[in-house]
Amino acid sequence: MKYNLIDRVAVDSTASRNGTYALDGRLGLGDAVTIDGWGAKTATPGLKGDDFGYSVRAAYSTADWNHSARIVQVGQDFNPEVGFLTRTGGFRYYELMLQHFVRKKELRWLKDWNPHSSLRNYYRPDGYYQSGWWHIDVTELELADGGKVGPEYNIYHEGLQQPFAIAPKVTLPPGSYTFGTLGWDWTSNPSAPLNVLLRGDFGPFYNGHRDGGSVTFTFRHGASVSTSLLVDYNNVHLLQGDFERKLIGARIAYFFTPRIFIQSLTQYSNQAQVWTANARFGWLSTAGTGLFVVLNDGETADGFFSWRQPQSRSLVVKFARQFGTGN
Repeated sequence: MKYNLIDRVAVDSTASRNGTYALDGRLGLGDAVTIDGWGAKTATPGLKGDDFGYSVRAAYSTADWNHSARIVQVGQDFNPEVGFLTRTGGFRYYELMLQHFVRKKELRWLKDWNPHSSLRNYYRPDGYYQSGWWHIDVTELELADGGKVGPEYNIYHEGLQQPFAIAPKVTLPPGSYTFGTLGWDWTSNPSAPLNVLLRGDFGPFYNGHRDGGSVTFTFRHGASVSTSLLVDYNNVHLLQGDFERKLIGARIAYFFTPRIFIQSLTQYSNQAQVWTANARFGWLSTAGTGLFVVLNDGETADGFFSWRQPQSRSLVVKFARQFGTGN
């Protein structure tokens, strides 16, 4: 009986373990070209398949051009339980971005004209096209005071292999959905004490139509305090039903020094009926290294100030140090 009891304890203890082993780096080639990447492997009891992931990115950046390309491969059983992945289940991700800066010195109110385009695609390991986004913006203007304005066009793709509950009582059937929407952005001077960002999206959405937008107010007091409030609203009409999505988010940041800070983010979504909060303390060293303490909390909620019960909580402590001078 004693041996059986010990065996059970050992099995339970081992089953709750997870390990992640990773290596990352960055290489600069001259003043314009950088290459960076990471490779990682996980070890989780019960997951014996492809548990490896990697990312490689190359960028070319000058005063007139900004281009980059990236590929990410994540195995089916890659499972960094204390890390973060944009999606699980294994995927291949491709990213391409092209941007040109055009300056007209004779126009004092205009700093840059920034025509650019970017493409992002996700594929399953078997080659199935899961989702994609093609962003086309040839009219973005950056004003002399730092503000930006301009329309854009976005083409989205979503491949649904099973029914998708996009909202309560609204479920999309499996299929391949490709749709394009017209967007519009305007932001005031970002260096002013009060900054306003307006965003609008109009056009097709899956098998229906969407009209929506958001407004973000950001207030700064010197170099110590920064706060912002986001209100996002979408009115969606689909063949399977109609719904409204509302998202409210508040950020607060206080910098004791340029290297020591506290930041928080609180959000509420009426669609998910979830209230989430994130608080982070950072004590930076060099190149983004240093000590980080992060607290995450999630609650089911009926409103921004009306939460019911805990959903998830975590505390993460991370310390990173850079070796060498970099010269």
